[in-house]
Amino acid sequence: MNRVFLYPEEIVSLPKDREIAIHDHERTRHVYEILKAKAGENIKIVAINYGLGDAQIVHINETSLRLKIPPLPSASASSRSVELWVGACRPQTVKKIYEYAACMGVDSIRFFKAELSEKSYLTSKIFEPDHQRLHLALGLAQSGIYFHMPQVRVSSYFPTQPPNSPAYLCSLQGRQNLFTPALLSRQERVTLVFGPERGLTPAEESNFLQMGMFPVNIHPSTLRIEVAIISALSQLHARRFFLA
Repeated sequence: MNRVFLYPEEIVSLPKDREIAIHDHERTRHVYEILKAKAGENIKIVAINYGLGDAQIVHINETSLRLKIPPLPSASASSRSVELWVGACRPQTVKKIYEYAACMGVDSIRFFKAELSEKSYLTSKIFEPDHQRLHLALGLAQSGIYFHMPQVRVSSYFPTQPPNSPAYLCSLQGRQNLFTPALLSRQERVTLVFGPERGLTPAEESNFLQMGMFPVNIHPSTLRIEVAIISALSQLHARRFFLA
């Protein structure tokens, strides 16, 4: 955690003295045990959906933390123009996807039911709002540049309509890659599509291709889904900002 995160409602409800008491274990333990910060010191914060800044520690012990939040400087994060579509995965994998996606600038994630997804995955607690936002917040706290929380949608069915942006199906069958010159422009919004941990069936891949998705190969190896997402996002970033 590079920055301590503050939820939007914590910023909205700041009193006139701009002090806030934080009692949850995750953030208090990080500041007290990991940062070993003391009262009077400043720490870096990410105010989710508002911006980045510093806060002064007013009080801290093992169980509570009180911060004074100065007005946040005007800031704009780097462009967030990536959506992920991911076949429903194990809850532990979903946690990683939340954190990595938020950290790497994804603005929305859609989980969908694929044939090889276990039905129980979509009823896991990891898809409940409080669990979602904790792990998305942890990703933003790691990032250091992004502060907008990605939107998450969960579909109990396989998609029947394509996304509203050019879509790239990450597949071992792809003959092109994200560096293929004709595929995308720097400013273009894109959707990256991944199957579940056991992959997509040939029929599902065919359905996506019939929607107009472009099959791309991001690595010759069969990757874990969270590794595939990191790899694809890294390649997309390199293509847009270093090789354009």
